[in-house]
Amino acid sequence: MQYHAHWLLLVTQLYLYAIAWLLSGTQLSGMGSQLRKHTIASFCMATGLLLLAMLPSSVMLTAFPYAVMAVLIVAGFLYGQSAYIEFFGLPNFSHRHIWLASCFFGCGMLLLGLSDDYQPHRISLLYTTLGMITLRGLYILHRPSLLEFPGMSTWLLHIPMALFAIYLILRALGRLFLGEAALPELTVNSDLNVNQAIFYMVSAAFFNMMAIVRIGTRLTRQLHMLSHRDPLTGLRNRRSLTRSYIDKPRRHPLRVSVLFVDIDHFKTINDTFGHHIGDEVLQHVGHQMMSRSTERFRAFRLGGEEFAMVLRDSSLPEGLELAENLRQTLASQTLDFDGRPIHITASFGVASGTLPDIDMDSLLAAADEALYRAKHNGRNRIEAATLAVSLV
Repeated sequence: MQYHAHWLLLVTQLYLYAIAWLLSGTQLSGMGSQLRKHTIASFCMATGLLLLAMLPSSVMLTAFPYAVMAVLIVAGFLYGQSAYIEFFGLPNFSHRHIWLASCFFGCGMLLLGLSDDYQPHRISLLYTTLGMITLRGLYILHRPSLLEFPGMSTWLLHIPMALFAIYLILRALGRLFLGEAALPELTVNSDLNVNQAIFYMVSAAFFNMMAIVRIGTRLTRQLHMLSHRDPLTGLRNRRSLTRSYIDKPRRHPLRVSVLFVDIDHFKTINDTFGHHIGDEVLQHVGHQMMSRSTERFRAFRLGGEEFAMVLRDSSLPEGLELAENLRQTLASQTLDFDGRPIHITASFGVASGTLPDIDMDSLLAAADEALYRAKHNGRNRIEAATLAVSLV
């Protein structure tokens, strides 16, 4: 029995990756399809190379076993590419398309294997195909990769992938012009094949590691967003407000206006129309606030029907103007839910001061107190922390 230790080490490594991706899929249910493709990719490549490592050379070089090996390796590359494409939500190959393309390629390899004259060209065709698959993946993925992972991280992955693809294609061309000296058959025991196996082990480790880093980076960002965003409205939450303006002491003065907003009679809306309609009202108010967001202005949902807005580099009149603009917008709109109109109004409390001369907690408390006065004095109105202002 033929036994190539260098290929067998690569096979073992790839099977371990397949197991790792499979176990990851049981823990990250939202990414199950993508992780299954990583699993299948590693499994296919490992199984194809296992044939190479275990079958006698005289058997392996015959038409059918060689074609099966080629089909499995090409399918592995296509599944790996498909997993990356799915990661970015781009149009993708189905399982059927991957296997049809792989088997079509396998038929070509089978035909070459049946001819003594063309048998030596099979390895060149295999390497060229794998290189072209890799380059195609780079072409599709480079732009979305830069959008989500700007800077060096994308280039640190894509440059080695491009070099890997060029290496495969150049080796294939070297085989055509220089023969065995440039690219011996994979079944040959040679230093060149041992070096190739080591190179593929390092490449497999690098590409799988980068896939894990990208998944981990995205999950970390999603967790950060979930911890600092209100899932219903998409606005920043109370934790984000605390982290941005309370936990971080300021060294330089910053003039801010703080607006507290409370939807009038929200409990009545929930009791009359149901909580699902109440949620849509919250989303509507959140959308109105988010549409006004700029670099200077941030909106937060504090909980229930209470919202807050922080306007940087602003005075009290600017804060009152923003509050009045939003108050009028909400009061002028009538929402229709299944033929049932809902008229929304809101009350506002506004406070303004300079950080760190006055701390953010004091500003928030002042705005909250002004909001209480607005509710007490008839709702659908604005109160300032320093003096009562009726703009109704």
